[in-house]
Amino acid sequence: MASMGDDSPLNDEISSESSHPTLHDVVETLGLPTHLSISPELHGLLASEPRQAVLAHLHETDRQVTVAELVDHLVTTDVERDEQRARTVLHHVHLPKLSDGGLVAWNRREDAVSASFGERPR
Repeated sequence: MASMGDDSPLNDEISSESSHPTLHDVVETLGLPTHLSISPELHGLLASEPRQAVLAHLHETDRQVTVAELVDHLVTTDVERDEQRARTVLHHVHLPKLSDGGLVAWNRREDAVSASFGERPR
């Protein structure tokens, strides 16, 4: 069977259809040893589509955002079906887990979130 290069039209179709990285993408980006050394706890944090969407949005915007902005992002990207549900699961599930895991800093008083990626919340 002939090998397809990276410039294959098939690879373009796969990349454009899938919004989730494949194991191949992770290995290419981080290297296999990095992927294998990620703790089970971190795997658990990253296994949720809404948490992935929150982290991706924080990475893309590179600034502090409001919870309302995250709610809007989850609904407009079809990760959550409605605003009330998105707000509820952010407040009661996803933001506490991401904050406890050290991936975000969540200021509950100001209802604002920023990426901390390893820094512990103050």
